[in-house]
Amino acid sequence: MNNEMLQEQLKVHKNKSKMIGVLVFCLLTSFLGFLIGLKIGTPKNENAAVTKVLNILENEWYSEIYYDSYKDAPIAQFISSVANLDSSKQLDPYTYLIKRSTGQGGTTTSKEYGKLGIKIQSLFNSNFQFIKTVYPNSPAKKAGLLPYDVIYGVKLTDGTMITDDYENYFQQEVNHSMTLLIKRYEQNSNTFESIEVPVTFERYSYPSAYQLETTLADTLYVKIDEFNSDITGINTVDEVEKIFKNNQDCKYLILDLINNGGGAVDSLVEICDLFLPAKKLISTMEVKDKSKTKYKTKDKTVYHFDHIFIYMNGNTASASEMLIGCLKYYFDNLTLIGTNTFGKGIAQRTINISPQYDFQYTFAKWFTPDNQWIHEKGFAPTEESDYMLYSSNYQQYLMTSLDKNLCLKKDMVDTKNLIALQKLFNAVFDGNVRVDGYFDDKLETFVKQLQSMYNLEPTGIIDYDFILNLALDFAKESYKYDMQYEVRVHTIIQEIAGAMI
Repeated sequence: MNNEMLQEQLKVHKNKSKMIGVLVFCLLTSFLGFLIGLKIGTPKNENAAVTKVLNILENEWYSEIYYDSYKDAPIAQFISSVANLDSSKQLDPYTYLIKRSTGQGGTTTSKEYGKLGIKIQSLFNSNFQFIKTVYPNSPAKKAGLLPYDVIYGVKLTDGTMITDDYENYFQQEVNHSMTLLIKRYEQNSNTFESIEVPVTFERYSYPSAYQLETTLADTLYVKIDEFNSDITGINTVDEVEKIFKNNQDCKYLILDLINNGGGAVDSLVEICDLFLPAKKLISTMEVKDKSKTKYKTKDKTVYHFDHIFIYMNGNTASASEMLIGCLKYYFDNLTLIGTNTFGKGIAQRTINISPQYDFQYTFAKWFTPDNQWIHEKGFAPTEESDYMLYSSNYQQYLMTSLDKNLCLKKDMVDTKNLIALQKLFNAVFDGNVRVDGYFDDKLETFVKQLQSMYNLEPTGIIDYDFILNLALDFAKESYKYDMQYEVRVHTIIQEIAGAMI
């Protein structure tokens, strides 16, 4: 090798060394800057919070669920957010800061607010809402309210009718009375009757599990909204067991877990105890160091049913899926009805890190008794016939969002409300109208046709009464969808009865 070539190689080596040195320097100064920024930007009273979170991320956070390897960048960014108490940032979908409620800013009030004991769902907007659930022993139940009643206003004690923003009147003191303006669905005639229902707000605690009425013979229908333990003051298993004890003559059980996002694992374990003898595996929990905890039944008391039906949907998750996985493994007489569950095969913990903030983090995976991890998979209905899918009409209603107090007529342009209505008219009523937010002659003619169908004056104007009738159609579609579940259960019970003859 001649001198010229040697000098060239040394030059290249020197440049590489200089480049590596620069990169190392940049990395070190960046990290040092982060630490200095953390130290400077963090108030002294928050240093403990940062330390707590760092320790959890190092020792307990189950990072490999979301990251194949330990990556410094997301950790550093998240710790920076913790240092600044930025609760809007998260490390994974379930690992984030939770800002505690400040209540009423320290003010006190002597008012005691009551409840009606109903669960409602908006129809297009808050001007029209229908009752999804009337809770047992509630003021609403005593007043005679029914599921699928559509609320369109209130009448005050002085006779004043409120049909705009009437939901503001749903927060009232105990013993306050008013009258709900209701459209009640009559199944036999497929029509709505206008009625007025006086209600009085009372002290009422919403149950986490409760019995619902059903037309199915020999069938117990239990709705579980969430899994609560003694820690919260409400024990779901006590509510469920009380219902079971009072209905031991029922041959069939419906467990409704629709929209149940989970809750306390110890509550879930106790509920599994009601179905299984002692020492049966319910679920296995695996933490970061790969150690495992097995949850098993303890109680020997078992409630028997000839067949169990579980209602579920995409919001059925976590502890609800644990219950499904457990019962599905041990029972052949089980049918899953609805749509695929969420698929949340992980568990979270929440700790307090400061007077104003809690920290929730993913700490474990859980597995079914047959060692299945259902994360991002969930559980599917048992058979094709057990899928309860939205009709195209119902889907269109659900996607339609409207402003309140509309008054739309020919030659008007409204790129939000008119386009939404035009899409609805074409999808549900085969309107074949333009979809561009312009109210033309053809749309006016179509609106008049619908108004005649609704027994309204055919003005061609989209107003309050017109939208109310569309909302009633929406309620009917919801009713038809929900009834699919009961129809399917009835079919299976008939098949069971036929097989026993």
